[in-house]
Amino acid sequence: MIPILENDAWVQRVLESYANVSIKHNYGIDVSRYEWVKNYLTDKKLRDEIEELQRKIAAIQKAPMHKDEVASMLKDSLKNIKQSVVEQLKAHISEVQQRKVVIFHDLDMKVLPILALNLLSTSEINEILSVLETGKKKQEIEETVKNLTNEIANNKKIIDAELSPQERWLYFDSGHPLHYPKGCRWTIFVNDWKKVASYFEGHVTIEGYPLETEHEHAAFRMLGLDEVYKPSAYLKKPRKR
Repeated sequence: MIPILENDAWVQRVLESYANVSIKHNYGIDVSRYEWVKNYLTDKKLRDEIEELQRKIAAIQKAPMHKDEVASMLKDSLKNIKQSVVEQLKAHISEVQQRKVVIFHDLDMKVLPILALNLLSTSEINEILSVLETGKKKQEIEETVKNLTNEIANNKKIIDAELSPQERWLYFDSGHPLHYPKGCRWTIFVNDWKKVASYFEGHVTIEGYPLETEHEHAAFRMLGLDEVYKPSAYLKKPRKR
């Protein structure tokens, strides 16, 4: 069974109810000193870095091949094509001798344009290759991907070892944590706080009350909630305690 927080319903109570609302303790995290906020921000930074590193890997893997490697591929392919044409012509000319076919009749028509490839001169091949940009060598790409992959692994190691206390996660009955971000209590709490903050004037708690403690003010500022976009022209007044 997947554990579920009824956080959507809790937020609706904050936004719609006129009665006193108490929901912040329902998330199962520290809402007194907010000491987890620093780890949340470090975690988010590392995850953003992972996404950027993954984008870099995708980009480098799509980079144009190095022109020398393309040239080598072309020349090797022409050698193989030439040998293939020789074998086909040997079989064909034998059938011509046995009067089974007329020369160049009943020959696989694909052979003729392929045969033309073998008539390319060195200068013509060089002219073809001259259109290529420099590109990236396979070894360079593989080394870059290896280094970026190691950076990703290091970030994940830090997240798992230093930023994943048990109280952060929601758990299946099996005892395994639900994957990020759906299983992260920090993320759920911050996203809900942002939603609430966008509907109220000034700086408010996740319950819509004015901030009071030094820790609330610090967490609000560190999470960037003072910069949350407030779409409505008719914002709610903070709740009265």
